[in-house]
Amino acid sequence: MKSGGEKGLEASLDLFDPLVPFGMVLLRLDLESEHPLLEAEWVMANPAARQAIPESERFEGMRVRDIVQKQGEAFVAEMSRWEEHLSRHTHLSVDVTYRVGEGRVVFHADMRQSGEHLVVWLRDITAERDELEALRHKLQLLQTVIHSTSDAIFAKDLEGRYTLVNPSAARALGATPAHILGQRDQDLFLPEDAQATQAHDRAVIAAGHSLTYEDQDLGGQRVWLSTKG
Repeated sequence: MKSGGEKGLEASLDLFDPLVPFGMVLLRLDLESEHPLLEAEWVMANPAARQAIPESERFEGMRVRDIVQKQGEAFVAEMSRWEEHLSRHTHLSVDVTYRVGEGRVVFHADMRQSGEHLVVWLRDITAERDELEALRHKLQLLQTVIHSTSDAIFAKDLEGRYTLVNPSAARALGATPAHILGQRDQDLFLPEDAQATQAHDRAVIAAGHSLTYEDQDLGGQRVWLSTKG
């Protein structure tokens, strides 16, 4: 049974339903329990939360522990850590992965406690997380290609400092990537070779597109066919 205070709080929160695109859940903590959050009662959720969380329309009056039991032991353990934080603070922001069938929804949750009540604001960040994971996968693939190719690959900043050197490029220079990173051409090559390479770099920047050159080093002992862009 809801108290008059809860009914008033619900009425106040209902005013924000048309204005708030985020999910909002109101819980009543069991402050007498060893696990006040896990034993909390689900009081209400706004339409955005009911749409985002499957079956949440039937959660009213249920204990949080019963609601999340299908999420597994790791999820329950994570909620215990939230309880520990909330025992010392009134606010907590976390990213939450909530399993739905064979898939999952990722929320950013902002929790604020006021007395025995906890208001949880939810923002669905599933698409953002998927994009981030896809980008991370692409970067890992790119790193694998860069480090495994027999071609020398390097990158410089606009000051001419080496910011990326793959193993093949380092071996060609008789050094390690760690030794080359942060260095400039004049730190690695003979003066005339460094000047020629820097002139090519300036020409590429001025052109605004890739150019291919024959670069020499070690006094002309080696010639590189270099494509720079």
